[in-house]
Amino acid sequence: MGRLRNPNGHRKIKIKKRSKDNNLQVTFSNGQNGLSKKASELFTLFAVEAALIIFSPGNKVFPFGHPSVDYVINSCLPGALPQTSSFMRVIKSNLTKKK
Repeated sequence: MGRLRNPNGHRKIKIKKRSKDNNLQVTFSNGQNGLSKKASELFTLFAVEAALIIFSPGNKVFPFGHPSVDYVINSCLPGALPQTSSFMRVIKSNLTKKK
């Protein structure tokens, strides 16, 4: 006898932006954790070099890379990052210029 399927499982949900700042931050935090976990699984399963850069609603930067974000960026775009500065300093300086 086969398994009974849940009629409520895998429903399509409507995606909309959260209106309250607190809800937005909680949703971002949960999404960022899930995205980082999936990225880590991909890095491990397929032995790939990849970088994931997430910007929060509060303009904070969350880089995640394997083996590192600096290594991935420099291997894809040679000379894109100055050799003396790290990726985080470059991103933070660009964020402050936008304000």
